[in-house]
Amino acid sequence: MKPARTHTAIALAVAAAAGLDLPVATSAYANPNGAEVVHGQATLGTNAAGQLEIGNIDGTIINWREFSIGADEATRFIQPSAQSAVLNRVVGRNPSEILGQLSSNGRVFLINPNGMVFGPGAKIDTAGFVASTLDITDADFLAGRLQFEGTGGRIDNASIQNWGMIQAGPGGEIVLIAPQVKNEGVLSVVGGQLILAAGQKVRLSSLNIDDVTIEVSAPGNQALNLGRLIAERGAVGMLGAGVINRGRIEANSLSRDAQGRIVLSASESLELGTGSVLDASGVLGGDIRLSASDTALVRGSLGATGSDGLGGNIDISAANTGVFGDVRIDASGGGGGNVRIGGGYQGRDADIANATHTVVNSGARIAADALAAGDGGTVTAWADGSTRFGGAISARGGAAGGNGGFVEVSGHELLGFDGRVDVGAAAGSSGQILLDPNNLTITASTTTNNGELADGTILFGDGGAADFTVSEAALEALTGSIELQAQQVLTIASGATLNLTNQTAGESVALRAGSTLRVNGGIFTNGADLLLSAGDVGAMTPDASAALLLAGGTLSTGNGDLQLSAGSGGISLTSGTVTLGTGTLGFSTAGAIIAAGTTFNGGVLDAMGTTTRLIATGSSTLNGVTLDMDLALAGGQDLFVTNDLSQRG
Repeated sequence: MKPARTHTAIALAVAAAAGLDLPVATSAYANPNGAEVVHGQATLGTNAAGQLEIGNIDGTIINWREFSIGADEATRFIQPSAQSAVLNRVVGRNPSEILGQLSSNGRVFLINPNGMVFGPGAKIDTAGFVASTLDITDADFLAGRLQFEGTGGRIDNASIQNWGMIQAGPGGEIVLIAPQVKNEGVLSVVGGQLILAAGQKVRLSSLNIDDVTIEVSAPGNQALNLGRLIAERGAVGMLGAGVINRGRIEANSLSRDAQGRIVLSASESLELGTGSVLDASGVLGGDIRLSASDTALVRGSLGATGSDGLGGNIDISAANTGVFGDVRIDASGGGGGNVRIGGGYQGRDADIANATHTVVNSGARIAADALAAGDGGTVTAWADGSTRFGGAISARGGAAGGNGGFVEVSGHELLGFDGRVDVGAAAGSSGQILLDPNNLTITASTTTNNGELADGTILFGDGGAADFTVSEAALEALTGSIELQAQQVLTIASGATLNLTNQTAGESVALRAGSTLRVNGGIFTNGADLLLSAGDVGAMTPDASAALLLAGGTLSTGNGDLQLSAGSGGISLTSGTVTLGTGTLGFSTAGAIIAAGTTFNGGVLDAMGTTTRLIATGSSTLNGVTLDMDLALAGGQDLFVTNDLSQRG
């Protein structure tokens, strides 16, 4: 006999499933009874105490007064084939309590608008299993139209709760549909579909996850997983107004011919709890897609790794997208996969909705590495409004060959960056890093905006309308080529010196501004080429009159090339130093180029095929410089020449 406390727990669960505040009296712990065959053919019999067998033809519909199974009982449907289906509809007032075994060689549909509970000892083993508290018409069932809708009234708050084991055969499906769906047990399918859908009206155009639509939902319609959802070589989907995973979801594959998929979609909010896991790894990495209209909070780990092929794809998107805590998001493989948080490249990918605000806190680790011989993958963190990033990203090339990948961390209006990015390659070329806010300031120290990233409680509204900044230390920690794009103004603050020793020959550092670019500090590379561009044509609305202003700092490329570009506002170099070594300084502007108190050390000064000339208006110095452009000395000004000065042409 079961302990009284177990009976009480189940009774409370039954009451909750029925949308009631108190337990209800039922004739539970008995096999289904009160059958009426309304379509097709079915025979009912018992071959032992507590053992009910139903033989039915395909398409049979049975209305039951009650459909429950006791802990020591079993109900079995014997059907013509695995593709056959039987519809069971409860027309009485009691919820279904499944505490024993339900099995079939075919597909079983169970409809009970009063709710369902599958107890800890329950075992469902069928070719396919669809359970719903929403009704389906006989005509839709017979036509294969999977359209489920509530009937109105109290029972539209009924729920499905599972603590047991539900499994479907190869290529089968498990579908649980109710205004509220909660799993604390295990659901398992091989090569098929596993779907939890919470709503008032649900349509499945097919049993493919992409074809599930919740047409009517309410804020309380929630799909919650606290247990395990397993779809080997298959797909798992959770849909509702609210979607919460605090358990483990697996869609792994040991076959090169099949990739797992996990789709969590919420019309309002989505949450992955601390310690939760989503895993779609395999020989080839699978796909994980998380989406919500309002808020997506990720505190659990996501994996779509490929053991012998490319890493998979991981997408996280909501108006407010947050990755908090010690989280690992991994799409590594033989070649790196793809991770998109809050949107795609520069917010232009049509297949993922853009976030308004994106936050990635300091404990997050995001990887799209090539683990063997292959190129690193792609990682994007984007928001149309503000992005605050404090985590670590790795998109490295393979140890046996391959180039580094591509990483973009951008906020169209605001960007706070205090993270780490590695796009290096042990046996190839380093990859590229792109930071792309609206206005960008590089400072000498960690800013208050960056400090907000570490506490784990950051709010999406933090920072207000102020422009975010990037610390020099955060940029100096990056490997590979760097590209900073500000849609409007880009500034290197006074006192900030970028010592980019990781950027070497063959790599590049580009600072592009849609409007003015101000360099009040210094930039040093270790042989990498350097580009400073004001009014850059790559901006959404470039300012043709933009100016490039360098004041009081040092530009040094360690023998790399330097290119300065501006609109009609021209290029101004004031009281600074430009050290080229054997590199070339190229000028491109529709305005004037003015040097006042500036020292040029080595290299070639090149007008790049134009008639632009360098105007010296102060006491400037040319030290071992080759001129491939005209030089004009303003009246009454000094020009100092040390070592050799040569001019081409």
